[in-house]
This record gives sequence, structure tokens and C-alpha cells, in this order.
Amino acid sequence: MSAVLDQKLKKALELRTDTPVMLEALDSIGEFWESNTLEARRNLRQELEHQNVALARQFISAFAPLEERLEKVGGVVDALEASCGTMATRVSQAEQAMQEFTKRANELTEKRKEVQQHAEEVSAFLSQYSMSDEEVEALLTLPIETPSADGQGIRFFHALGRLREVRDECCRLVGSKHQSAAFELLEVLSQQQEKAYDRVYEWVQQRANAMDGSSGDPFGIMDIDDSAHRVFREALTALRARPGFFRHCQECVASARRTGLVQRFIAALTIGGPGGTPRPIELQAHDPVRYLGDMLAWMHQALASERDFLASLFADDDRAPGALSVTPPSGGGGGVRYSEGEGVEEGDGEGVELLEDSTPRSLSDLLSFVVEGMARPLRVRATGVIEAKLSEGTGTGSLVLSYRLYHLVAFYHFTVVKVLRGRHVDQQNWAAAPKGSFTSLEATLGSCRLLAVEAFSGQLQRYAEQLGRAAPTFPLDLSTSATISEHLKRLTELLQIHTDSFLSDEERRSLAALDPVSGQQSEDVENEGKEVIDVPVKEDECGIEAILATILEPLLTTCRQSAEGRLDAGDTATLMINAAHTMHGAVESFQTAADWSRDLTAEMQTWLGVLVSHEAERLLGECGLTSLLQTMEVMKVHGTASEQPGLDAASVERAMLDFYSTIFALAVPSFERLAPLEVREAARKGVAERIANAHQSVYNLVKDPANKYGDSSFLQHTPEQVRMLL
Repeated sequence: MSAVLDQKLKKALELRTDTPVMLEALDSIGEFWESNTLEARRNLRQELEHQNVALARQFISAFAPLEERLEKVGGVVDALEASCGTMATRVSQAEQAMQEFTKRANELTEKRKEVQQHAEEVSAFLSQYSMSDEEVEALLTLPIETPSADGQGIRFFHALGRLREVRDECCRLVGSKHQSAAFELLEVLSQQQEKAYDRVYEWVQQRANAMDGSSGDPFGIMDIDDSAHRVFREALTALRARPGFFRHCQECVASARRTGLVQRFIAALTIGGPGGTPRPIELQAHDPVRYLGDMLAWMHQALASERDFLASLFADDDRAPGALSVTPPSGGGGGVRYSEGEGVEEGDGEGVELLEDSTPRSLSDLLSFVVEGMARPLRVRATGVIEAKLSEGTGTGSLVLSYRLYHLVAFYHFTVVKVLRGRHVDQQNWAAAPKGSFTSLEATLGSCRLLAVEAFSGQLQRYAEQLGRAAPTFPLDLSTSATISEHLKRLTELLQIHTDSFLSDEERRSLAALDPVSGQQSEDVENEGKEVIDVPVKEDECGIEAILATILEPLLTTCRQSAEGRLDAGDTATLMINAAHTMHGAVESFQTAADWSRDLTAEMQTWLGVLVSHEAERLLGECGLTSLLQTMEVMKVHGTASEQPGLDAASVERAMLDFYSTIFALAVPSFERLAPLEVREAARKGVAERIANAHQSVYNLVKDPANKYGDSSFLQHTPEQVRMLL
């Protein structure tokens, strides 16, 4: 018992009353605890139990409404459960139906993919092997000039290019298993293509016919940089697939350009430019060089313009020229005959016939055909100018004018040949050029060139004959006469023309190599009855060497002839030196006359030797040494000199004393009549050298012991002293 009490006491002592739980319990007891009596403490447990019962009853009474609500909720839950069961059944049914739907949807999806794939294949096939509606519209309906939507190019040509690609694909398809479809598509495409080519052919033909300039070029095709020209060029490029159409369009373009070119050329000759500027070329007819030069310059400019224009349209057609011919003369006569081409009617100016096949014309052919329209009016006027020179004499300026005309025509002939023949003419090897094939323009310029050669060579020949017939007089001072100076002035003008010429000697020779062989006989009977121009071949006479020889040689000859029998050797030498010096001064500045410059220098040196010899002999005669020197020359091989007649000591002493007595009064000529100062000085030195050499010969003769002269005191001066005195 005590143990129980001890335990209780220990528990009571260990109980802490200051804890929150204890304090909260004591506060809850304080609500119904009335007095702290023994009785109250004994009934505490009972009071606590009564309180619990009261609280339980209070809880039950408060929980009754909630219980009712929970019962209602239970009913709702039961109803909900029943509804959920129904819904579960329906969901199960819906799930089964959805499974069937999903299966069907998957089947349709697979079928849809198959249909889409098939549609894509059909679309790809049609896009590859057929034309779209827009492309067909561009080919057959819309104007050809309609630009693309993106502004890059023309819709028609894009569609035409697409059409060619589609046809190529269909042609490849023919060899596959789809032959039937390929043939059907090809038939449709062929119809569309033919219609498209017909449209572009008519369009090109319409605009080509308007290119003659008569309508003022309403389509702007003549301007290479114009957009209309680019469209026209693209249309021609498209027509290359139809050689017949393309060839005919080439002919239309060439014919229109030819007509317009001839009209413009005639207008430039007779009317001039707009408002009279530039003036008509024929107003310069009084000046042959200006007149012919303006015509040829206009022709060359037109040739270059037409070449650029045609190259912009037909640059891909560049092959050797054909259907153009030149024929050698069918008979003798030693001349060159240029034929104006096949099928030429008298007076029509048409040098070339258009070929009848469908082979496209080359650029060279087209250019030749276009510019040949100028051949006849140019030939008539140029030939008239040159033939007028043929009938003239050798008056002042006529020879020079003829040479100017020759170089002018030769330069433009060479230029035209290069332009028309292009790469087919090798300037370094003209033999590679196709001989016997000349256009009318080449033939015209070639005949004019040879006529100019004939005019110049004839005048040069007559000029040389006049030089040979009339020997010029010479002035009293033996200077160059005014007549020779006038001839040399004319020669200088000819040399200057040759130097200033744009045509080199090599090019001139190359141009002459293009001419048919002189005197060649033609066996082509088809050339009979054609208009030809026969000109003797004298091209070499226009060479600068021939001109120099033709003028300078007669001048030198006539100078020598004028002095014969009228002047002594010294004056003749002086006259010839002055003439040769004047001629040398006239030609020395020209590189082409370098050989003649050396020859004239040699001529002056030759006559200088003659002059020195003559003057030296005269002075030696005055000094008395001439006879002594002659005796020395004759008797030098006959033993001792002092024993020879005329060389004895007394004769030699007398001659030397006479020489020494006159040496101080001896006047070496100054040669003032010699024009070149250096020749004067050389002549003076030469004469003094001859006299000094003569003295030294006698001096050596006397001093030589073998000659046994003994006393030589009469030799008053040594050779060195004599040289110094002279």
C-alpha cells in the first residue's frame, strides 16, 4: 500500500502545473469549479464525467441536422452512382463505336494519301509534258512584246522556251511505256509550236519591213540599245529553230537595211543632214580629195554601223562568205577585171543574189549584201573623179593630187576588205584569203584603186619624160636651180603623203595580193556579159622606191647633162654636189627614203673626190710640181732617180725652190660655191692633203740615199712644216 502511495506521491510531485496544457486544463475546470472544498475535490471526477456527458449530448443535438444532410447526400450519391453506371455503359458502347470509327478513318487516310500521291504524280506529269493555261495564253493570244510579271524578259519567249523543253521531254517519253500519251501530247504541242512560230515570224517580218527608214523606225529596232531591238533580236534567235523562217527574215532585214542605206547615202550626197548640217557631199565636188574622202568616210561609217547592227542580230552566224564572186578577165589585155557578182542586171546596182535554199546567211554575207547598194553610186562618182585625173597632164599639183587619191582609195579599200572578210583575211598571209570572191563594194573600191594607180603612174611617167627632155639651166654660182627645187618640193609632198598614209607598205602589198593575176584567162562562161572594169596592173609604180627612182634619177642625169661641154671638172663637181646636197636634204627626214639618202651621200662623196683632184692638180701646176710628179710616176721603176731625165738634182732643186717660193702666196680655194659647209671643209682639207702628199713624195725621193742626190739643202721645209703651213 505504501508503495502505491509512494508512487502516487512521486507522480504528484513530478506533476508540473506551469505547462501550457496544465494551465489550459485548469482554465477549463475553472468554468464550473465553484469552491475549493474537500467535497468538491472528491466530486471532481464525477463533475468531469457529467461535463463530458453534457458535452456529448450537446454534440449529438448539434450533429442531427448534419446527419440529415449526410443522408440526403447519400441519396444523391446513390443516384449519381446509378447515373455513372448508365454513363459507363454508354461510354463502353461509344468506345466500341469509336474503335470502329478510328479503324475506318485510318483506312480513309491511307486511301487519301494514295489519291494525293496519284494527284501529285499527275500534276508533275502534266507540268513536265504539257503547257499551263498562262503559257498557252502567252503563246497564242497575248501580244509578243508583253513583259513577264517579274519584269525579267518577255512572256512569249519564256513560254516558247518552255514549249521546246516540254516537246523534248515528250520525245524522250515516246521511247517509254507511255507511247500513246506521248504521241497525243506531242500532237497538241506541235500545233501550239507551229502557231507560235507563225506568230513570231509574222511579227518579225512586219518589223523587218519597217527597218528601211522610210517609216521613221516606229518600233525602235534601229537603236541597238533599245528594248524593242532586244525583243526583235530574241525573236530572231527563236526563229533559228525554223531555218526557212529565219532565212527569209534575214533577207527581209538585209533588203530593208540595204534600201534604207542607199536612200541615206543618196541623201548625204545631194541633200545633206537635217537642216542642211552637214552639208551635201556633192558641194565638195570641186575638191577631188575632199569630195572622194567624204564619200568614202561616209561609206566606212555606214559600213561599221551596219556591221554592228547586223552583229547585234545575227552574231552567231559567222562563217566564210559565200555566193560572192570575182572573175578574172576572159580575154587578154594584162589587166584585172572585177565582176560585180552573179545575176547582175545592167544598172541595178545589185551585186549579190539571195540564195534560194533555207541555209541561214552568214553575217559576212548579210553585211556584203546590205552595203553593196552603195557600190553603184559610189563607183559612178569615184570613177568620174579619178578618170578626170587620168585625162589631166602633169601640171603643178596634179601628180600630188593623184597620189593623194590613190592612198585615200587604197586605205578605204583595205579597210572595207578587212571589215567584210573579217577573220578570213590574214593580214600576214593574204594568200590564205579566198581569191576570186569579191563583193560589189570590194570590186568597186578595187577598180577605183587600180584606176587611181593608172592615173598616178601615167602622170608620173609623163613627169619623168618631161624631166628627161628639158635639161635645167644652172645659176652662175652653181647653186641648185629653182626648177630642181620645185621638183624636189613636189617629191617632198609625195613622200609626206606616203608617210602620213594610214596604209603601210605591207598592207598595200597585201591588198595588191588580193587582185587576180594579171593576164589570167577566165574559163567560167557564166561570167560572160557581166559588167567588168579592166585596169592595167601598175601597183608597184605607186611604191615609194619607184617614185624616188623615177624623179631623182632623171634629176641627177639632167644636172650632169647640163654641165657637159659647158663647165670644167671642178665646176661640174660643184654643181653636182650642190644638187645632190639639196636632194639629200629633201629626203633625209623620211625613213622610207633611207636608201636614197645613203646613195645621195655617196654621190656627194664621189663628186667631192673629183673636185679635190681637180683643184689639187691646178694648184700643183701653179707650184711647178706637176711635171716633176708626172716624171716621178713614169721613171720610178728605172733605177736611181737622180740619173733619170727630168729627175736630176738640178731639175728637182729648181722645182722645189719654185714650190717654196710660191707656197706662202698659195691660196687654197675656200669653195664658197659649195652649199654644204661640211663638204667645203672636207674639200679644203682634201686639197691641202694632196699638196702636202705631193711635197712629201718629192722630199722622200731626195732624202732617199739610194737616189744619190747628195746635197739636199734646197729642201727648206719638212713635210710636217708644209702641212702646218697649208
